[in-house]
Amino acid sequence: MMFQMDSGRVLVLMVWVLGFNQLVTIDTHHLSLEPSDFIFRHRCDDRFSCIGQIYILQSNRWEVLCYKMEKFNSIIIVATWSSGSTALAGFLHQCGAYTCPPYQKTNDERTPIAFEPLLYADALKKLFDEFTLKKRGDWEVFKFFFEEFYSKEVAKAQERGFEAITLKHPLQTFILPYLNGFLKPKYVFVTRPIKKIEATRVRRKWHPVYGAQGAKKIYSTATNFLISNSCPYLSVPYNALIDDVTARKTLLDFCNLSPTDEMLNNAAEFLRR
Repeated sequence: MMFQMDSGRVLVLMVWVLGFNQLVTIDTHHLSLEPSDFIFRHRCDDRFSCIGQIYILQSNRWEVLCYKMEKFNSIIIVATWSSGSTALAGFLHQCGAYTCPPYQKTNDERTPIAFEPLLYADALKKLFDEFTLKKRGDWEVFKFFFEEFYSKEVAKAQERGFEAITLKHPLQTFILPYLNGFLKPKYVFVTRPIKKIEATRVRRKWHPVYGAQGAKKIYSTATNFLISNSCPYLSVPYNALIDDVTARKTLLDFCNLSPTDEMLNNAAEFLRR
């Protein structure tokens, strides 16, 4: 890797990726000479991205940290609230798909954690109103957050020996076009009858959006997107996940997960809780 800075304070990076030099030019004119940081991403091809962090250490010295990140096996759980998606996310985590803790907590004793990454959930709730499901935040701010968040979580997953990374939150239904372009993920679509979703919502004494009201909007949006864009997805009924070992095997095969017997036993025990 080489770096230089010309008189106009434009940083030029030569990054070695995929066996050839990729020239990345970043205009840093807006940056001060005080310690600060700047994230950049340069898409090299469909399999790799370069993600770097630049730190201004002093007026005449720049330190550049850059690494190549192979596209990691990414699984997006498409689901509404009260649909059983927490059970599915926990099952996948036990079987080798990292779900990015720490998680958002709930007030339901049966499912005290939702397997929804806390930072990701907070960012989505800044982008969308959770009760109206309407956009309210800054899209560029979210993208800046997500690309840094994702790269860090992939690194954690790889360090801990996971085969994949899984993201779960109902609001991500409304950013599927972005996720599809950035991650090229597999989609697992958790389904449950609307009446049962609403019954669970009532039992929990949650806002109407967490029941039938939200489910109708989320299911409609997700189905239209997945079908219109010919996305690879697997529909998993909640009852089949709980009761059908064959359905679980189909799910694991679809997600390219190969858990050990011990992991499978732990996952089955998790579903029985």
